[in-house]
Amino acid sequence: MEEAIKEYDGEQVKRLISSRLRELRIKREMSQKEVAERLHMCRSTYTYYEAGKTLPDITMLLKLSGLYRMPLCELLQGLD
Repeated sequence: MEEAIKEYDGEQVKRLISSRLRELRIKREMSQKEVAERLHMCRSTYTYYEAGKTLPDITMLLKLSGLYRMPLCELLQGLD
């Protein structure tokens, strides 16, 4: 039996990912600056991720999953 593929528009994806990144960062008591420094990026770039203005690419998502020590599928929880 085929599973239905859930469709999301770009804005839904941005909201889900941005809120998840903020939630994980706060849970680990890190500032946006600390996350950005650990990932070797500008703080403003990371801030845009959390604000939902831009989406991290797959390479950055993998780095974020490593930083938060969780599988990518867990990082993207809520998109299933």
